[in-house]
Amino acid sequence: METGRRSIPESVTVQIITRLPLRSIARFKSVCKQWRSFIESSYFRNLFVSLHQNSSSSSSWSLMFPMKFQSPITEAIGFYGCKRWDLPKYPASCIMPFQPYPNHDYYYYIASSNGLVWNEQIYPRIKPTSFVGSPVTQECVVIPPPPPHSIDNPFSMVTRVANGVVSSFKLIRTCYDNFDRHNVRTMYVYSSETGRWAFKQLRTPVPLQEYGFDTPLNLDGMVYVWDKRVDNDTGPGVLVVYDFYAEKGDDNQCRIIPLPGTYNKYVRRCLTASCGDVIYVEILYQRLKVWKLKSNNSDGEWWQLTREEIDMVSVGFDVLCFPLGMNPFDTDLIYLWSRQHRCVVSGNLRTQEFTLHREAETWSDGEGSWRINTSDSKKYMEETYEFDTDSVITLSQYVLPQWMDPVPSLCIKIFKVVRTSHKITEPLGRKGHRDMDFQDASLPFSSPAYCSNKPLNLNGMLYLWDQRRDDNTGTGPGVLVAHDFYAEEADDQCRIIPLPLPYSKCVRRCMSTSSGDVIYVEILERRLKIWKLKKSSNSDGEWWQLTRDEISMACDCFPLRMNPSDSDSVYLWSQQHSCLVSGNLRTQEFTLHQETQTWSDGEGCWRVNTSDSKNHMEAIYDPSSVITLSQFVLPQWMDPLPRPPN
Repeated sequence: METGRRSIPESVTVQIITRLPLRSIARFKSVCKQWRSFIESSYFRNLFVSLHQNSSSSSSWSLMFPMKFQSPITEAIGFYGCKRWDLPKYPASCIMPFQPYPNHDYYYYIASSNGLVWNEQIYPRIKPTSFVGSPVTQECVVIPPPPPHSIDNPFSMVTRVANGVVSSFKLIRTCYDNFDRHNVRTMYVYSSETGRWAFKQLRTPVPLQEYGFDTPLNLDGMVYVWDKRVDNDTGPGVLVVYDFYAEKGDDNQCRIIPLPGTYNKYVRRCLTASCGDVIYVEILYQRLKVWKLKSNNSDGEWWQLTREEIDMVSVGFDVLCFPLGMNPFDTDLIYLWSRQHRCVVSGNLRTQEFTLHREAETWSDGEGSWRINTSDSKKYMEETYEFDTDSVITLSQYVLPQWMDPVPSLCIKIFKVVRTSHKITEPLGRKGHRDMDFQDASLPFSSPAYCSNKPLNLNGMLYLWDQRRDDNTGTGPGVLVAHDFYAEEADDQCRIIPLPLPYSKCVRRCMSTSSGDVIYVEILERRLKIWKLKKSSNSDGEWWQLTRDEISMACDCFPLRMNPSDSDSVYLWSQQHSCLVSGNLRTQEFTLHQETQTWSDGEGCWRVNTSDSKNHMEAIYDPSSVITLSQFVLPQWMDPLPRPPN
């Protein structure tokens, strides 16, 4: 940087800028390409974070009530104006102006995680539009609508953080399905890594009443929901816990954690988070207890008291209160609701001092500015919790991020083109690359006898059906040959995945993808089965998981493909009627399309090409093979075409 005849060394410029708030640094990125380059560098980011990490209140935050249609956002307590961001107003004021169409109404705050916010634009009788972004940088992405099935509700949002940067997010919408049992929770999950909604059914080891379905707590990719067991209506309830970024184990199994203590109808409770821990607060007969959730129950206990219980009467605060939440960065600070005075109460658990905030207040201290929103909190508490004293209050925490991370979005950065040869050039068992021989040609594709089966590609992986050479009888279902063309370690080793048993020569099969999963569909004697390839290893000895109970069909069909974005929708070919069939697996309704058809619905337009499909099916497909149709899906954004480096 030059000033007149003198120049300031870049190292000095960096040291000066890192001591400024992020709101100013964001503007400096527009000064020149050089400044933008070093501000967006990992060195600058790490330096800024290290300079601001010592202050316990270095991030602005809010505690907010769950969404109600009478009010788009209700902030109970907010902290702002700290050195990191230097926000001029309370955090909730940034959320509602954050919208792609600022002149439109009907925007509502849904959830947040690690600085990202999920807002929805909701109109009567129109499917809502979701946006995820950063309110302080005003960057956002538009989320495609979920599949049009049973009534769904926005539920929660989780994020994955790698090296302090949010690398991906997931949105969860719950579905109230009449077919669900007490140990099954149905939902749709959107992932920024795939850009699609995926159908998911979570299971619990015990039947639950589904009390707290709309008040989740999210922390580190985990969702915690209070509920009650069906067989124990008088107990304090349990936490239903699920890790949406779990890499191992049964990815549909929830953990059940009993809440501490015994239940009393006069107890007032809340679930919150502070300093990276899940906190459970209980007030019974003016005696306050605070528990922290332990990482495991090796000693038989899930919860640990963080301090001695506080007798609020003995410290001069004889007031009946609801606990609301904890300070996200200070486990000594708690916030309550006084039913007697109908106002917010702030308390210091270390000094055991409590303060009534009868009016909406704003004040500043050495760390920043505080806002207590008593008036809006009063409306919410009186409407929601005045009579529903049995539930566990869970306020949403909006915490500004440590840095101006970009919003994760689906973007194609590089691609590869694979060509194969039908000339046999080498046996596939050579050099230990495989532990068996196959009837195929050059790695990794099948021989001309099986060339009608196209490879399936998903997330840089290729999947190809083939037969083992030592199974010439044709009595086996075959295998999937899988190879990752973007594996970090260069390796020519393919993975061999057996297809589900048993096998019959009368079976009709297809390979497909849906909602980011590899799907194997089988129809045998008019009974339809659908398997999903497990994303984790086959630690339990099984590669495949049935997605639902088998379905009895009314006619003989070939399975063709699943809907790429909806694992409930399947497409078949009817041999009896020589036409395409569309089916809904959840409702088990199937429709014949005996002519080429084009129609519209609330989602868009559809075209079923029966005539051309008939020519193709009659000319090509061998009943013993596995059908794999190519899938063309438009991208989520106008990404530039990846090009070779100069």
